[in-house]
Amino acid sequence: MWLVVAACVLAATWSLALASDSAASEHIRVVHFTEENLPAQDMPSVVATPEAGPNAEWEVVPASTSSTSAPVAPVAPGAPTTPAAASSPAGSPSASDTNAVMTEPTPAPAPTDVAPLEVGSVAPQLQISDSSLDGLIQNVHSTQPALAASLRVTDQAREQILNHRENDAVQTLSTAMSIDGSNPYAYFYLGRAYLAKKNYDQATTFFTRAENNFGSNPQWLGETLAFEGLANEQAGNNASAIACYQKALVAVPGNLMARVGLTRLAPAPPPAVEPVSAPEAPDAVPDAAPEENEAAPPPPASQPPPAAN
Repeated sequence: MWLVVAACVLAATWSLALASDSAASEHIRVVHFTEENLPAQDMPSVVATPEAGPNAEWEVVPASTSSTSAPVAPVAPGAPTTPAAASSPAGSPSASDTNAVMTEPTPAPAPTDVAPLEVGSVAPQLQISDSSLDGLIQNVHSTQPALAASLRVTDQAREQILNHRENDAVQTLSTAMSIDGSNPYAYFYLGRAYLAKKNYDQATTFFTRAENNFGSNPQWLGETLAFEGLANEQAGNNASAIACYQKALVAVPGNLMARVGLTRLAPAPPPAVEPVSAPEAPDAVPDAAPEENEAAPPPPASQPPPAAN
């Protein structure tokens, strides 16, 4: 009896152990997943799916060029077969038109137009002889060393003239001419020194020498002619001053000294104004005097007397 009971207990225990082993193996198989990369053709497409219902409208959305073409979904009976762009309201751009507009390059805004200058207007030019001569010295330093040394001394005289030391400038310019007698800038600044000393004859003499050597340099030629005109004007030679100012403006139209001097000596005449006469009345006929032989008008007819009763 006990043997039978023990055998039944062992059989039950054995069956429970087998059941637990099988459940554990199944549980292990469920939780172990594997990762796998799907190819592009197996990926879901971007085609929109229709809504459920008998009255739902199908819309065919074009797939992007980067993905593979997906099959077109069947169209429900009675639904429009045109794409979604055709069903858009009138005047609204379609999807293809929107892409075309977005990809079209926007033209750059045109620059603001600049107003043209008036005809005959020129930029005024101030005195260039007040500036340093370092640029001229550097240009001739390697090719004409004697002229470069003379220009250095001339530049010192320029500073003396600006500081109202005209006598020192004359002596300094004499040294510059002894170094290089062909230096036209030394003659010009000698003219400015004598102009500041109010020695107009000497000033015009040195300005004329500088003018003869500045023929190929219009900027300095106009500067020399303007100062020569100023020397003649202060000396009372207005005709010579006007001629110098005019030649200076031919060389440099924007020379401010020549333009102001010419305006001062030869101003433009005012425009002629014709007197305005009183307008005559149109069709005005004077009253005619009565002629002497004209017959007088007959007297008015007298009314007949009233009838007697």
